[in-house]
Amino acid sequence: RLENPASLIFLGSGKGGANVSGLPLRFSTADPVFNVVYTIVVSPQYPPIPVDPQLRTLAASYPICVSMWSDGGTDLGRSSQAVVNLFEGYGMGWVASSWNAEPRLVTNATTHDLSSTRWGLIVQRALVQPVKPLLPPLV
Repeated sequence: RLENPASLIFLGSGKGGANVSGLPLRFSTADPVFNVVYTIVVSPQYPPIPVDPQLRTLAASYPICVSMWSDGGTDLGRSSQAVVNLFEGYGMGWVASSWNAEPRLVTNATTHDLSSTRWGLIVQRALVQPVKPLLPPLV
């Protein structure tokens, strides 16, 4: 924040997985810490809970990004789609862990050309979905 007060800070609860207890962080004045994006991890070891009141409450008021995720399923395409649908249900963003790992997700990054693999098609569908703004624009 000393370098740029408008910088975003990505942080998790420190408990691993999708555990968001103790969040959002607050100043000693009880005001929420600003410019924070909360992160969670979703994997077979840390499965997301389809109905998690704590996560839903946090996601309704603060931006959440799934910083690392895998489904570990045998049918990667179908189970990945279910996980992404769960993220969408909570209104969370997510990160592809390796954009150019085989099979390649991106064929040409400058023109946003995605591969026709299952991963690429999932991302293409996600990119055209309407998104509610989670952070107010900086002025």
